Amino acid sequence: MGGADSWVDFRDITIRAFARNKYFVSGILDIKKALKEPMLLREKIVKCKSAIEMDSCADFIDVRVSTLCSRLKDKSAMWSGFVNHLKSDKGDFNRECPIEPGTYIISNYSYDQGEFEALPAMKGYWRSRSELEIFGLNGKKRVACFDVEAELQEIVN
Repeated sequence: MGGADSWVDFRDITIRAFARNKYFVSGILDIKKALKEPMLLREKIVKCKSAIEMDSCADFIDVRVSTLCSRLKDKSAMWSGFVNHLKSDKGDFNRECPIEPGTYIISNYSYDQGEFEALPAMKGYWRSRSELEIFGLNGKKRVACFDVEAELQEIVN
C-alpha cells in the first residue's frame, strides 16, 4: 500500500465484522528505515455524495501533526488504540522515537463504529489520504502515503 520507495508499508489488511457496528482490524506494518523527528503526519478526509458524484466532495478533516514522536504516548490521540495493539517479534510497539525498523503485526484490533452511527455526516462516499514526511538537511521526503476509499450506507431493517 505504501509503494516501492516507501519507508513504511501497511499490507495484508483485513476488516472483519464480529457484531453489529463492531469490527476486527488486522494487518502488517513494515517500517523499513528508522523514523525520527522532524516529521509531519497529515491526514486529509473528504466526503462526497457518492463514488460517481466526485464534484460533490467537500473537505471533512485536514489534520497535520508535526510533533508525532511526542504524541505517540498520548492516549487520547486518534491512533492510540491502533498503536496499543501493534506487536513485533521484540514485543509491544515502542512509543519512543526514533521508531525502529521492523515488522509490526496488528491482530484483531476491535473497532466500534456504533459511537458514530447517529451522525448523519457519516453516510456517504469517503476518501482519505495519509502522508508521512521526514525533514532533513536535503529538504523533505515523503516516506509513506496511503489512500483509502469507502462508502458508508444506511442499513434499513
